[in-house]
Amino acid sequence: MSAWPFPGNRDVRWRIAGWVCIGGAMAFTGVFMLQGPRRLKGQTAAGLFDPGMAGTRGTLSEAMGSGRMVLNYQTLEGNDEDLRLKGVTGQLLDSTGRWHLKSPSARRVDQAWTLDGPLDLDLVDGQGAQLGHGRMEQEGGAMGWKDAVWTGLQPLVWFSNQGASSGEWHLPAGWQRMEDGRFVVNAGGARWISAGGGTLKSLDAAKLWATPGFAQGHLEQAVAHLQGGEIHASTADLDPQTLIWPSPLSFTRDDGWRGTAVGGVAPRPLPGEAFQRVELRAFHAQRQGQEGAESLDANGTRWTPAGLRLEGSVQWTQTYQGTPLKLQGPVVLIRNGPGDDLPKELPVGHALADGHPVLTWGSRSLTAPRMDMDRATRRWKLDAPVRGRGADGTFSGSAAEGTPAAWSVAGPVNLELTNGGQLRGSQLLWEAGAWTLKGNPATWTRLRERLSGPRILRSGDTMDFPEGLLGAEAGPDGDLTIRAGQGHGDDASLLLSGGVSCSGPGWRVDAPQVTVSFGPGHVVKAIHASGGAALKGRYGEGKGQALDLDLPAGSPAVVRWQGRVSGTGETSW
Repeated sequence: MSAWPFPGNRDVRWRIAGWVCIGGAMAFTGVFMLQGPRRLKGQTAAGLFDPGMAGTRGTLSEAMGSGRMVLNYQTLEGNDEDLRLKGVTGQLLDSTGRWHLKSPSARRVDQAWTLDGPLDLDLVDGQGAQLGHGRMEQEGGAMGWKDAVWTGLQPLVWFSNQGASSGEWHLPAGWQRMEDGRFVVNAGGARWISAGGGTLKSLDAAKLWATPGFAQGHLEQAVAHLQGGEIHASTADLDPQTLIWPSPLSFTRDDGWRGTAVGGVAPRPLPGEAFQRVELRAFHAQRQGQEGAESLDANGTRWTPAGLRLEGSVQWTQTYQGTPLKLQGPVVLIRNGPGDDLPKELPVGHALADGHPVLTWGSRSLTAPRMDMDRATRRWKLDAPVRGRGADGTFSGSAAEGTPAAWSVAGPVNLELTNGGQLRGSQLLWEAGAWTLKGNPATWTRLRERLSGPRILRSGDTMDFPEGLLGAEAGPDGDLTIRAGQGHGDDASLLLSGGVSCSGPGWRVDAPQVTVSFGPGHVVKAIHASGGAALKGRYGEGKGQALDLDLPAGSPAVVRWQGRVSGTGETSW
């Protein structure tokens, strides 16, 4: 049988078939245009996976906020309502960087994903540098996500490599990463642990929200664990430059100080470095010291690994022998350990007050350009020049050192007493109620009274010359010159002993002991010599057991001898 003949190219049947095809295409086009546009179903929509479907080594893409999560899996099974993956790795690219995750398995039910642990998270920047990584250790459900929100089903430990946030962030089960990238903890408490040394060791907060990388955030019921103590505050804020306590806070220190401040900041360190200081405003603290209560106040305080730097109207009140000892000045430094924030010459265990501080206890005070205190022995060193004030006078001198019980002041020393007298010497020993001046010689002057000796002791209204004296006192008709081995006196009299010589205009008395009595204006009115007295001059010459010489102003002198007397112009009874 012969084959069916193929029509030629001019056959009319070809023309008919062509018009039929064109008409059919136009008809179908019209039908589709009448139906209008229709939304195409995505890969995650119902019907994408048939019941009982299984596969290996594939990729699944999920929209997540402004980004898209791409999941790679080793095996896949289930259906569109209940999809299970194993051997899961994923990537999410958003404004914070590129996130990587790794999970042994994942499951999607009703468009909500659950990734199982142990789960690893990793964040890198656009150049591929790692910004941080985290891990959830437990098996089973670790993290869920739905509608671009991550929810931690178990605790997350996040290791941040990002600049000032470097360290470990511990987030409890229930933490969330919101669509805008913020991490949120509303219950269970969050914790940050510093990656290195420094002042700020860790932070605890009952609630937290923080931007990616923890560059910005807010903490509630925050506790900052510092080197040497803690800070408790109702709130704390993070920004890229600082950790801020915007409201009043309280603190405790390992050295016993407890107190408050109206707020504070901790400048965040450069990448790779640790927090080095915490700065507090309106600082007030108190503790129980060696002998009693202590208090410490300052406009601002810097808390560092080295210790405390207090600035602005500083007042440190201690107890010394039952009396408040108050240090006031613009700057006080207290060193507790090594560190460059405080001067290298300030030893551990010492305190330094700078800017002309004032030290006050009872009615006494000292001021100097700088004061150093050994806190263990409570011994002070004061830089020159030193000025001091007591109940009965003021003085100036060079450098000083000692304790509030006894001070040694290098000379030249100039002491002005409230009674108008003046003491000068090369060294001052200042004790409670007593001034001891040494010199070559030390001198005492008051109006027409001038006395000197190697050592002068002034206590209250009395004065002692234990190592000899030489000088002059005002007499009714001229000055009296005095020389003696020792002397003790007050405003009423002067007791001399040890080879005493007392001479006035045209006369002289020598005796082992002499008492000089003063009248109004501290003018000599009488002399009593005993122990074997000798008189020479215009009032006669003689020797006797004792002698009284009265020198009344405006009247002739009266000489009275006692005991056996020999000489001329004598009187004996």
